[in-house]
Amino acid sequence: MTTIYTCIGQCGNQLGHHFFNTVNNTSDEQHQRSPFVCQDNKIRSLNIDSENKVLKRLIKDSKKSLLREDNIVCGRKGRGANWAFGYHGLRNDEENLLDSCLDAFRKEVERCDCYTGTVMMHSLCGGTGSGFGSHLCEAIRDNYPMAYIQSVVIAPFQTGESPLQNYNATLCMAWLQRYSDSIFMYHNEEILHRLSGLNVSKVVREEAKVTIKDINEHIAESLAGLYKPVSSGNTSHGNEPWEILQSVCPMPSHKFAHVIHTSQTKSSWETLTGGLLRSFKRYDEDGLTFSSLANLAVARGDKMDTFSKHSKSIEKKIKAAYNCVRWNPYPVDFWIGKDSINVAKSGTASLTICANTSRIVEYAGNVLSKTRNMLEAGAYLHLYLNHGCEKGDFIEAYDTMQCVIDNYKDAVK
Repeated sequence: MTTIYTCIGQCGNQLGHHFFNTVNNTSDEQHQRSPFVCQDNKIRSLNIDSENKVLKRLIKDSKKSLLREDNIVCGRKGRGANWAFGYHGLRNDEENLLDSCLDAFRKEVERCDCYTGTVMMHSLCGGTGSGFGSHLCEAIRDNYPMAYIQSVVIAPFQTGESPLQNYNATLCMAWLQRYSDSIFMYHNEEILHRLSGLNVSKVVREEAKVTIKDINEHIAESLAGLYKPVSSGNTSHGNEPWEILQSVCPMPSHKFAHVIHTSQTKSSWETLTGGLLRSFKRYDEDGLTFSSLANLAVARGDKMDTFSKHSKSIEKKIKAAYNCVRWNPYPVDFWIGKDSINVAKSGTASLTICANTSRIVEYAGNVLSKTRNMLEAGAYLHLYLNHGCEKGDFIEAYDTMQCVIDNYKDAVK
């Protein structure tokens, strides 16, 4: 494995912690062959934050954990949930966080036999996650132009997180569209409703029972469902995360993908698929069905080789649920593996679906509408101008995301 996992900000590091716990929960023999660790058994990752609140425990435990201590890069001051502050950083700062990250990244690249890319985990609205994550993504693209960049971003709750979140989301999505090869977007609100066992359109009365830890664990397990290699018969898939791009994001104009995941014990593949497909949002605010350009379904825990017997009917269900476009003759790809995601759940079957859908049109459209209204009113604009942003940055970001929306609308006509 020649992939470096880069965790940025509080959200990215918390998610990365759960992700590595999931993918490394294997037997000793499997761990030695794990694609996520180096030859010295250290995880091939960088953990970055502008303050030590989240990294403090990682630093404390790094000597007895799988993390490489030199790859934990910490700044001295948070970025105040401000994309501009995160991107441009502190003025006259004696410690350059970006240079420190790139130096650690270079050393990790040199440990690779053949570096091919990085998976970046961060939030869409936090100052460090969105702002510094955007800058680091741009810098890695400039320094390693032929390598892949895959972004895993967490969209905030629609209300209540930060008054700056629409500005941050617009700028971050535009930067990722320019510099990443694919963007897997998770929505906190959707996962909260799903874990609560309620439909996303209903009022949630027991959301308090679902914690941020539960949400991170669910996202981490779904990423493990995608990123752990799959061996089925004489074929092998997923040895590199970039193989997903062939099935889901082959076109650079359409990079936004949505991931859903479920795992159960003693359940048929038909039941597992039906329950999963009923759990995600299929219609926009006007009642129109979202459309999908391409889908990848990863089934794990198929010890008895039974999935292939049901693959045709499962394919029909996925095509119907995702309203696949007619111009793609093969809109659903399958990867099938015998092993479960981790040894602690050896009897568990799981299904993970990664889909390139027009759902981004609704989310980006809502964010852009709120961003436009705030810009016209000049709301909070000084917080960005004071940290190096210009109004032209907002206009370019707005135009970039409007182009993304138009491209998806054209693709699903």
